[in-house]
Amino acid sequence: MNFKDKKVSVIGIGGSKRSGFYTSLLLKKEGAKVFLSEIKKEDEFKKEIEILKRNGISYEFGINSEKIYESDIIVPCPGVSYKNPIILKAKELNKKIIGELELSYSFINGDVIGITGTSGKSTTTTLIYEFLKESNINSHLGGNIGIPLSSLVINERDGVFVLEVSSFQLETIEKFKPKVATFLNFQEDHLDRYDDLDEYFFFKKRIFENQDEKDFAILNYDDEIVRNLSKEIKSKVYFFSLNEEVEGIFLKDKKIFLNINNEKIYVCDRDESSLIGDFNSKNIISSILSSYLLGAKIEAIRNVLRNFKGLPHRLQFVDIINGITFINDSKSTKPESSIQALLSFPENKSIIILGGSKKGTNFRELCEVVKKRAKYAIVIGATKDDFIKMFDEIEYKNYIPVNSLEEAVDISLDIGEKGDYVILSPACASFDMFHDFEDRGDYFIKIVKSKKDEEN
Repeated sequence: MNFKDKKVSVIGIGGSKRSGFYTSLLLKKEGAKVFLSEIKKEDEFKKEIEILKRNGISYEFGINSEKIYESDIIVPCPGVSYKNPIILKAKELNKKIIGELELSYSFINGDVIGITGTSGKSTTTTLIYEFLKESNINSHLGGNIGIPLSSLVINERDGVFVLEVSSFQLETIEKFKPKVATFLNFQEDHLDRYDDLDEYFFFKKRIFENQDEKDFAILNYDDEIVRNLSKEIKSKVYFFSLNEEVEGIFLKDKKIFLNINNEKIYVCDRDESSLIGDFNSKNIISSILSSYLLGAKIEAIRNVLRNFKGLPHRLQFVDIINGITFINDSKSTKPESSIQALLSFPENKSIIILGGSKKGTNFRELCEVVKKRAKYAIVIGATKDDFIKMFDEIEYKNYIPVNSLEEAVDISLDIGEKGDYVILSPACASFDMFHDFEDRGDYFIKIVKSKKDEEN
């Protein structure tokens, strides 16, 4: 699409990752007349405002005014729902609506690997990128992982773009077409944005919408909902599995095998990676298959797996105090992720810190797993009472309500014993007390480190 002299309104600066900000810079570079509208006040955007001024981009903060509709094209940030009144009115006025992902994709000259699913996206996306890079393939990492695609294509448009893709981004696609599209898993999430799981799933599976027989779809065979998508996908389907010898990639006797065109290729032993848990095994094998289909070399894959220590805030080792190991899993913002965290540690050796902001989630299954596997649960935040109610229903008594993360760490040190694990795995978003999951995780690390210093 040619944006030369087009009037474009960008809705939202884009939260902590500033996707709307970078979209504005990209559009300006392409010759558009850009107007950025952000409902939050300008106090926290001083750096960005200076850059907007230098680039001659007009803006408003603290309001979404009628000026938005003076443009012919509206670009909402992913955080702006397609049901937002601004977007609904823009449609009534016959304005062109194009999302940040779709817009940025239009400038790409190379291939795209897109990764979606409810959990595991960031680890999988990063591994794919590392496999390609180690194989000397020109590649770029971005998307929902925290590096807006708009920030990449300002300067880089060739090569392979490895993109974490959210349902929010997929709401507004038109031509977005990954060469390789991976669907990791599907669980309940984002019911604060969608009416039901069917609506959430509808947008998730749009990642395959524009693929054809020359493209590849990679599906989780062990997830029945995802597996059944193979019946409606036009591209070549491969599976990944921990349980079955599927066409694609599988794990057998702790060994990873590719199975492409009836040829089985040994990749490596699962134990060569330090990433723990079955969910990370799925992330690993899906990322191997995705990268292999676009040219990653087996030896390069092995090298990366031996050295990759995982991402911050995802079962991240923090420190050991009095023999108690502290783990930062702040990225677990949904029950399924926290369940997987608990399953990664010995039974009755975990003290899990749960709770955060509300988004319409059912915690029953998680609480049942906590009752079976955790020594204690410490509950915090806006969902504290929801957890207490559910624990009372299932007759689990070993929960402790607290009012702050500092209190949670202090209590865990009091009740924990040598050999225990204290896991910050909230199963909730962080917006009740923190800016985002990274802010929460960083603060947890800071508290633990300060306690460690006191010990010394």
